Amino acid sequence: MNRTPTLLLLLALAALSACTSQPLLQQQASVLDVSADLEKIRAASDLPGMACMAVRNGKLVGFGVAGVRSVRTKEKIEIDDPFHMGSCTKAMTSTLAAVLIEQGKLSWGTTIADGLPKLAKDFHPRFHDVTIEMLLRHQGGIADYGNPEFSGMSGFKKITALNLTPVAQRRKIASIVLKGAPAKPIGEGMEYSNNGYMTAAAILEKITSRSWDELIVAEVFKPMGLKSAAIGSPPGEHHPVGHEKKGDKWQALDLGPGGRLPECLSPAGLVHMNLRDWATFVTQHIQGHKGSDKGLMSSMSFRRLHTDTGKSGYVAGWGVGNRTWAKGEIWTHSGSDGTWFSVVWAAPKLDLVLLAVSNSGTGAEACDQAVVNLLKGLKIL
Repeated sequence: MNRTPTLLLLLALAALSACTSQPLLQQQASVLDVSADLEKIRAASDLPGMACMAVRNGKLVGFGVAGVRSVRTKEKIEIDDPFHMGSCTKAMTSTLAAVLIEQGKLSWGTTIADGLPKLAKDFHPRFHDVTIEMLLRHQGGIADYGNPEFSGMSGFKKITALNLTPVAQRRKIASIVLKGAPAKPIGEGMEYSNNGYMTAAAILEKITSRSWDELIVAEVFKPMGLKSAAIGSPPGEHHPVGHEKKGDKWQALDLGPGGRLPECLSPAGLVHMNLRDWATFVTQHIQGHKGSDKGLMSSMSFRRLHTDTGKSGYVAGWGVGNRTWAKGEIWTHSGSDGTWFSVVWAAPKLDLVLLAVSNSGTGAEACDQAVVNLLKGLKIL
């Protein structure tokens, strides 16, 4: 899963309907179709397929599709096809935590020791006081790599071989990675950590007695009207699949929701949805940030998710910075499991969201180009 992209260029989506029960995006009479440009970008980067979208003030203002769902079937990409979100899922897990906090299930100050009391007795003492908010901001000192017992995909293979449920896998991983000393001082700087997000999910699961998979659907996807959103990679036939290169040839992954990542990683990066639904999700974040209390949760909670209190350049599920063309703040994130790529840029002051995706893991540069092309087409850049 990709780290937050270096804040290169672009930005974001726009406002959706203030009420979560409203339709996804309003259709605008004149919509910029950049498919021809996107095909040039795709071909130059030798990618199987791409899609991009721009939404402003809750209206679809630009889009593009290029290439194929699978090099095996040669079916063309369509704008409502679902794509793997990768680490862009982190903003969704953070949103879930904020919803449960508003419901009184926990607080921003709930600690690992509070949430996982039976496990915590075996954790390094310095981890006991790490809060759920620190975990969501990558300030909990939990490293992804370097643990002698658990490191990267090799560690995940050991865990998945135990045939545990995803809930039990997350608890098992926490019991391993939290034994040693923190990689960085608690609450200082940022240590990007998928393990930290799995630990956060384990806390939510323990407190609510419900799995993250159940919680994210019931408390985020359904209330927001994200009908295409689901756990895992896109479901199979007549949908895009991920691709990896073997020599100079693209190889399509098998159909189905499985992929390169184990299910326990879902809270950190294993969700799929189409671009309209993703734009809806980001739009509601913009609306809440700008003062609307008519969405999934209060404006205060949305703003807390977006505020860089530690000046680390990362908030709860977003990289943050500033761009002249955005007239100020931008939020951004990218995601990849090595066979897909996704990127979002949101510019709150412009009520704008820009999204770009590819069904290959090497699409980072092409997706950035796609966003820049949308900005130019919309005469923002």
